[in-house]
Amino acid sequence: MDRRFWIQLIWRVVPDLRDGRRRAFTLIELSVVLALMGLVLAVATVSFKEPYRRAQSQYALEQVMQADRRLRDHARRFGRAADLTIDLERGVIHATEQAAERRAGKEQLALRFASAVDRVLLGRRHIAYGRANVHFSGSGRSKTYALRLRGADGVGRWLLFAGESGQVTVSEHEKEIDDIFRILHPKGTDAD
Repeated sequence: MDRRFWIQLIWRVVPDLRDGRRRAFTLIELSVVLALMGLVLAVATVSFKEPYRRAQSQYALEQVMQADRRLRDHARRFGRAADLTIDLERGVIHATEQAAERRAGKEQLALRFASAVDRVLLGRRHIAYGRANVHFSGSGRSKTYALRLRGADGVGRWLLFAGESGQVTVSEHEKEIDDIFRILHPKGTDAD
């Protein structure tokens, strides 16, 4: 295939080039195409926004559950106490594990994706600001506690952690969590 073949092919395929005319897009045609592309992009953004926020909120829930599970496992495995400190002001959860040399190893879990813990129920205490500390014994037990995680999707979800087993219950209903805590800690008892 030589050069003449390609010239003849182009000569047949592009007749406007033979006549010396060039066809170009007009400004109106370009504007319409750009407007349509913008519309398609806007629809795609809106349709993916809500599932993305739900996924971010679910990830934050899993982070908190994993921190609790890891501390319980550490306490059981090594027979050493551990603490979970929830800083409501900064949106940070500190996991402190007692090391073999009696030094405390501290890890920080920052809740990402616009998620924040805004309330903690610990015993009969309702904590809405400051810090809440959950202590795990050497056998991996803690007091039953609950925390409300306000996710990126704007929904508040309660995580209820059973003190003996560490079993987690997730609920969007505050009344359900309050009822459980009323049963566990009735008024007039000294138990915290």
